[in-house]
Amino acid sequence: MTTFTTEDRMNAEYPVPNIGSKWVGSTSREEFTILAIWNPNEENDPWVRYRNQDDREFTCRLEAFLSKFSPLTN
Repeated sequence: MTTFTTEDRMNAEYPVPNIGSKWVGSTSREEFTILAIWNPNEENDPWVRYRNQDDREFTCRLEAFLSKFSPLTN
């Protein structure tokens, strides 16, 4: 399993969120916090683990996450 470095984030085909960053659902407006990003099979198919405000944790492919959520801006 590979974790992402700053250099990996800069070279990614799509933006790789930072651990601890806050995101919001596009339809539900529910807030989520990024817990981990990893590449389970050494291919360019990263996954993300995130948690909602009720402390429920979820995982999905990063590509799917980015299509469903947006960074939370203050």
